[in-house]
Amino acid sequence: MLDSITIAKKSFFAGDIIQDLVLDLKSNGVLNRPIRYLSDSFHYYEENDYVIASMHRKENIRSRCVEPLFEVLNEMDCKVLFLAHPTVLDILSKLEYDDTKITVAKYIPYYDMLACINQCKYLITDSGAFQREAYYLSKRCLIR
Repeated sequence: MLDSITIAKKSFFAGDIIQDLVLDLKSNGVLNRPIRYLSDSFHYYEENDYVIASMHRKENIRSRCVEPLFEVLNEMDCKVLFLAHPTVLDILSKLEYDDTKITVAKYIPYYDMLACINQCKYLITDSGAFQREAYYLSKRCLIR
């Protein structure tokens, strides 16, 4: 049996390490940098002038929620960065959408993704992680 005193000496309060990381990166200005790894069209996006959207949950994909989401995204009056989960790529290849308005990103490194969230107007997502990071960065988040 483990000695509770030994465990207490080797244990410490960690809190939420994702929150600590996000807030540290924000306070150090790391999340204000230009975004890499995206198409050239994304570089014309102004800070707070685009929306991030994503959808990946099986229940949303099976119920065909991606198609109506893209209809709405096409009608929006701002640019959209759609973070495409691999399970959605096949569906997207069959959709017609305005690719001058909607940038589909297949992969974004974590720090760049946080910078995108930090610089966007708001998010539309079914991702629990994005909801949490949006909250830490004081961004509004429409949840599906």
